[in-house]
Amino acid sequence: YPYRKILIFTSYTESIENITKALDLRKIAYWRLHGTSANINATSKKFNSYQGNAVLIINSSFRLWTGLMFCT
Repeated sequence: YPYRKILIFTSYTESIENITKALDLRKIAYWRLHGTSANINATSKKFNSYQGNAVLIINSSFRLWTGLMFCT
């Protein structure tokens, strides 16, 4: 695959803020997985269809893992 897709799991808000600041500085596309089921589905579709290097930030205390599927 020509692009890198990275998942970051963290349970600390401060870590998420630091990660997003670093990604912004480097102009790397990222999405945060949170919200309703509809929002989560929309975010995962955007991440999967993005044509470039991208990061998906996931709160590791998030409890809906059994319903998530990431495909490329």
